[in-house]
Amino acid sequence: MRRYGGPMQNDIAAVALTGTIGAGKTTLAEAISEELHERSQRHALIDLDWLGQVYPAPEGHDPFGYELALQNLEAIWPSFLATGIHRAVIAGTLLNQDQRDRLHAAIGGVAMAVALVKTPQAALEDRIRRRNSGPLRDDFLARTAHVAREIDAANIHDFTVPNHGRAPREVAREVLRTLNWIPPK
Repeated sequence: MRRYGGPMQNDIAAVALTGTIGAGKTTLAEAISEELHERSQRHALIDLDWLGQVYPAPEGHDPFGYELALQNLEAIWPSFLATGIHRAVIAGTLLNQDQRDRLHAAIGGVAMAVALVKTPQAALEDRIRRRNSGPLRDDFLARTAHVAREIDAANIHDFTVPNHGRAPREVAREVLRTLNWIPPK
């Protein structure tokens, strides 16, 4: 296996994109990745949903796969570091301070900001209806408003980014400017 010389962990910064189901976290993470790639900034693109998917979910344990996602992220984080990343873009729903703290620990305590991705409820429901079907769609529709309220009440984000009615790359540049990862306009 080839080893890459990587930066020290204190040279790395991460952004975690949180929000309810259908807010556009993954799409925004991909747009941020495209912006960073165009600027030759080596980075990791991580979707916590993909790292924690098991269907059907084990009964009584980790029904939404968050514990599994964190375990998997902690296991693969050293591999990302070995490639020489300077940035990490992480999409995933963080519901409370404990989850934020545990995500931060899973990435070795590197500097991390949390951005709350906000989308109006009607748009969330429309996105869910268009992209999902069957029981999964029904579950997401039933939970999205509750999850949004839980995230808002936890107030664990560092800044909010509106994610409706704008192109993903425009929103991505707003996030990157807020983080000071790219120069202001």
